[in-house]
Amino acid sequence: MPDIAVVVTVYAGVAADDLAVCLGSLLGQTRPAGQTVIVADGPLTPALDGVVERFHAAAVDRGLSCDVVRLPRNLGAAGAANAGIARCDRPWIARLDADDAATPERFAVQAAYLDAHPDVTVLGTALHEFDGDAVPAPPRDPATGGPALALDEDALRRVSLGVRPMPADHAGVARTMRTSSPVNNPSVVMRRDAVVAAGGYGEVRYMEDYDLWAHLLSRGARFANLPEPLTWFRMSRSTLRRRTAPGMVAAEKEMQTRLVRYGVVGRRRAIFNLGIRSLYRALPGPLLRLANRVLFR
Repeated sequence: MPDIAVVVTVYAGVAADDLAVCLGSLLGQTRPAGQTVIVADGPLTPALDGVVERFHAAAVDRGLSCDVVRLPRNLGAAGAANAGIARCDRPWIARLDADDAATPERFAVQAAYLDAHPDVTVLGTALHEFDGDAVPAPPRDPATGGPALALDEDALRRVSLGVRPMPADHAGVARTMRTSSPVNNPSVVMRRDAVVAAGGYGEVRYMEDYDLWAHLLSRGARFANLPEPLTWFRMSRSTLRRRTAPGMVAAEKEMQTRLVRYGVVGRRRAIFNLGIRSLYRALPGPLLRLANRVLFR
């Protein structure tokens, strides 16, 4: 079975409760990752440091490998992820965002698929989205008073927003790549050597993952997505705010430029994409939420 390292990046703006659920979901895997790499992207809050330290101790107690990479300053999503990848010593790398969670069977299912499909370079899954503004706080750890390192899937099901499917096979992924990101970053397992050879995540703010997938596709990588929602993905008001952040138009321009450079789209298609995607991001809040549900379900 493939040997997997999982990379989780965290910065001071993440809630300690959310990180505790994320890391608790890694402890609850039926097939744990062979290595966990936590990247502190700049100084963390005392509450976050406490969660990281408790996870490290729990992992060591279970005989699991855990590395904590502390960056002296915030490098952003791409820089932090690449620092984590550089620390990985396993042939496969999984990703999980610090405010999301993995279902207990995620790594077992993905490892089995990769074992049966050795041609696949990047394997994602569908997402089970939940309302991050409505989910209750996790129980407290009796020893420290901090959030317990545990995933309560029943609590997330009660605030479920549904499943976001993705294109299943390589052909579908390649088609979708022309218009939007065809793989959910917090759901992936990917070949370390292919990612390193491509230079890792590119510095395209808000779209680092989309850039990596397009770059890998241009280098001959093979993609697949499992239909099972093996990752719990947090949707909240802040998620939608990020999708309409002031820097998004500049990021869209850079992303379309890169898609042309990689040979994924032509210039006319890139201009069309930029117009449509910019209109989507200009929608007011209620319409943006509706468009998000229609477009991504």
